[in-house]
Amino acid sequence: MKGMDEGVLRMVDARLTAEIHPSLLGRPMLEVAREKLDLLVLQWHQAPDWEGVVLAYKNEKLVHGSANGASGGSVGLILPFLPYVQINFRAHLLVFAPTIGCTLVGTVQALPQFKDDFIYVIVLGTFRARLPRKMVDSIYHVNFDLGQGEGEDQGGKESGRVKVGSEVQFVVEELVPVETRDKAVTIVGSMVGERCGIMSHE
Repeated sequence: MKGMDEGVLRMVDARLTAEIHPSLLGRPMLEVAREKLDLLVLQWHQAPDWEGVVLAYKNEKLVHGSANGASGGSVGLILPFLPYVQINFRAHLLVFAPTIGCTLVGTVQALPQFKDDFIYVIVLGTFRARLPRKMVDSIYHVNFDLGQGEGEDQGGKESGRVKVGSEVQFVVEELVPVETRDKAVTIVGSMVGERCGIMSHE
């Protein structure tokens, strides 16, 4: 996406496992694997070689051997001491993987109601981000100082009042886990510096 750093959206060749109850063994195992993949979509996930939110998947298939890539063996493994069977599969995952210091683009959803409030932004139409006053360039502080009119252009950068629907570019300063069922994160961003600012208005 224009304005975002490369690598924020990435395709991952992931090896995964699913633990299933023996009562499900009569079903096609690839169907069970897809149900596991469906549960990963739009959740923040941590794995040894990647981290982020799964947006979509493709090319899913069952594999022989373990999830760490060891060859040989069967598709399934009976777990000791547990009444489950573990199946191994792999898939190509499209992952939203922001990191501290990367540049993102989002659409402004809500403006500050108080001087110490935030500009609220949605990234890719789904992910929440907030830009605190102390992390927003002073040329945009008119959005926090309500009723003081439009800002002035400084240094050739598009400035003035950020509006609901404005597309803004910002740098990720923090990723805050949110204890919800979807295992989401809130992005805290900074709109200071050459890489940041208003890209367009609705």
